Amino acid sequence: MFKRLSFLFSMTFMGVLLVILIVILAIATFVESSFGTATAKALVYGTHWFEILMLIIAINIAGAMFVNKFFTRKKLVVLVFHLAFIVILAGAAITRFISYEGSMHIREQAISNTMLSTDAFVFVELEAGDQKVESEKKVMITDMTPKGYRTSTRVGGEKVKVRSTGYIANAREQWVSAPGGIPYLQVLLVSDQQNSVGLPSGESRSILGMTLSFNNNDTTAMLKFVSEGDMVFLYAPFIVNTMKMGGEIDAEYQAWEAVPLVDGKLYGMGQLRLALQGFIPSAAKQLVRAAPGERGGFMSALIMEIKYKGMISQVMVPGLPRLAGTPVSGKMGDLSYSITYGSKELILPFSLFLKEFQVERYPGSNSPSSFASEVVLVDKEMGIQEDRRIFMNNVLKHRGFRFYQSSYDNDEKGTILSVNKDRAGTFVTYAGYLLLIAGMILAMFVKNTRFARIAGRTQKVVKTTVIGLLFLGMGLPAFSQQVPPREVAE
Repeated sequence: MFKRLSFLFSMTFMGVLLVILIVILAIATFVESSFGTATAKALVYGTHWFEILMLIIAINIAGAMFVNKFFTRKKLVVLVFHLAFIVILAGAAITRFISYEGSMHIREQAISNTMLSTDAFVFVELEAGDQKVESEKKVMITDMTPKGYRTSTRVGGEKVKVRSTGYIANAREQWVSAPGGIPYLQVLLVSDQQNSVGLPSGESRSILGMTLSFNNNDTTAMLKFVSEGDMVFLYAPFIVNTMKMGGEIDAEYQAWEAVPLVDGKLYGMGQLRLALQGFIPSAAKQLVRAAPGERGGFMSALIMEIKYKGMISQVMVPGLPRLAGTPVSGKMGDLSYSITYGSKELILPFSLFLKEFQVERYPGSNSPSSFASEVVLVDKEMGIQEDRRIFMNNVLKHRGFRFYQSSYDNDEKGTILSVNKDRAGTFVTYAGYLLLIAGMILAMFVKNTRFARIAGRTQKVVKTTVIGLLFLGMGLPAFSQQVPPREVAE
């Protein structure tokens, strides 16, 4: 038993641990450069096995101090270095398990005491009969870790399993054929420019200075579309000509006469041309993966699977870290569920009121040179109400929170602040760095230590090398003077 413990605290085992750590960090760096920071965090930095590795390293360092009897004057420098590494690891642990960070969004002339966490969470609400179960779990889900969420509970005496089965990083909304849906129409309008317009049943859209409606009584609409079964009809306040793709007119409809829309034909109304792009009699909106190179609208989605009483249902839940999620609700028999994916809202013990957001630009350019938030710090518990200014190099600090100027709204009427609460972790980590610096200083001044002996040998080598170089430098001119120019040329 003692031999096993002695190996755990040995320098040999420390070397093995360091090699393992270096290899893991190299792999993590490759993953981060290839797949992004979120993936590296999900696969390496944010895992429990990485935490266990750091714990084993800390135990090895601490044990080595006692096994090798570092608590002596001759080994003082080594002791300080080991203590520094332990303190730095402790600071990192505090930051990881206690501290948190996020962002705060405030519009001008508005006040806020809430922030959104940087980490993403899955919130699940299940209800059956008179029993309701709620749960939340921090997740790190990426394309490479799509099954990062799983929970199992009992509601109304029945077991319910919820898990993630897929992840769509670059998602976009698309109407697809689905039973029990609503009619969906897609038309192409061509005038001096070309526009594709999607119209779900019951809605209206404004395009090219006119309003289009589909299956509603919008009195302002100039072009009205009405569906009847598998057919769609157009009603317009002017003559409509139907044309073949070659441009030849083959039919003419009077104002407000029902014009059947079919594929492969153009519909002319003066300078305006219209074509049917697609019609789905029963459609539902769904998130799908955007094609390579296509922008998906800056959203992602989890594909969740719910199992209950032998029934299985798949639910697509949109969301993103750093943004509040939108609940997706549904029913499975007598079970009602609601699933949300996104950041967690955190309440602060004080508020910030944004008086004004300011942007300064480079002369003759629209590029911002700096931006700042003029805020009022309101802390009723401490009786504080004072003006503060937050900009790039000026951080607002209060009650252990630090607010950094991060970004702003497109209309420049709102600010986005990064929020960090890690006073304890920062203090402990900096203390570890100070110990490390103290160890370096001691290594230079404490005598009869291994560092002092190595430094002494190094000084001898340096002195010998310098003297040799001086003699060599003095001898080179003499040597060059003794060699005739003709011999050099030869």
